[in-house]
Amino acid sequence: MNSTGGENYGWRCYEGNSTYNNSGCNPAVNFTFPVYTYTHGDECSVTGGYVYRGNASSPYYGHYFFADYCSDRIWTLHRTQQGWVKQDFGQFTGNNFSAFGEDAKGRLYVAGLSSGKIFRFDLISTGLGEKISKKKLTFVYYALPGKLVIKLDNKPLGDTQCSLFNLSGHVCYHETIKDEVFEINTVKLVPGVYIIKIVSGTAQVIQKLLIQK
Repeated sequence: MNSTGGENYGWRCYEGNSTYNNSGCNPAVNFTFPVYTYTHGDECSVTGGYVYRGNASSPYYGHYFFADYCSDRIWTLHRTQQGWVKQDFGQFTGNNFSAFGEDAKGRLYVAGLSSGKIFRFDLISTGLGEKISKKKLTFVYYALPGKLVIKLDNKPLGDTQCSLFNLSGHVCYHETIKDEVFEINTVKLVPGVYIIKIVSGTAQVIQKLLIQK
């Protein structure tokens, strides 16, 4: 997502990847199209943010943060070997997020127009100033040839995300899980220590794993 400057993102000819009004426009090859789009619904207007380059041990290091003005939902976007992956960071109503910022240490902030508040992200936990559920989320894992078998202590709550990072913050695995037991393919992973993060509702667990072959 590095920009060299001077790109033409296509407005008014295109809105995202969709034609808006291409009367008198140059061919599509002259424009730079987005790597991710979303449709109108509860969402109406994207508020662009920044790639997080603060704490290198954060599971969100290298993630691009953005929000929607109408729904007050925040997402992250990062690239894996399989392509671009969007993660739901949370919905924080009553703000109308209108701008992002970052400080000299790479920490991220977001401004709520209607609330008049500026929030700083706590990038080790999920959410934005929310209270973490008292419900404890734990798991056990079994290392088998070519895979890790993960067993949660109970059934996931709604949209449950599992991510695996190496110690440099690179995302090696990310998937939405629906069952108590699931597997992570480790065939392409080099032996070493990895960090697994599982978020279910407002409960989460972060733990180090040792992968050996």
